Amino acid sequence: MDVNGFSYFSSHRQFLRSYKVLESLYIQYKDKGIPMNRADFSGAFFGCYDYLSSLSPEDVALLKSDIGLHCKIVMFDTIKLHIIAENPRLLQIPGLQRIF
Repeated sequence: MDVNGFSYFSSHRQFLRSYKVLESLYIQYKDKGIPMNRADFSGAFFGCYDYLSSLSPEDVALLKSDIGLHCKIVMFDTIKLHIIAENPRLLQIPGLQRIF
């Protein structure tokens, strides 16, 4: 499958929508404290996390071959590390330390 093949999956389209919300809220709140208690932020974060976690390492590598998706995945990892730094108890979630 090529990168464009992922666009046909509703889960991929949902990832892109969730990422857009996540990035927007992160930019808005990154200096004020990450609002994990906001349903829209945590929903977008875990929507992205669930999607990326469901992919094989080969699928993630294929997505990363597209520069736009590569940037989104790297930025998601950055946001995730920032969230973990502010909320170390999140490390109890299995697999959350995984870097995509």
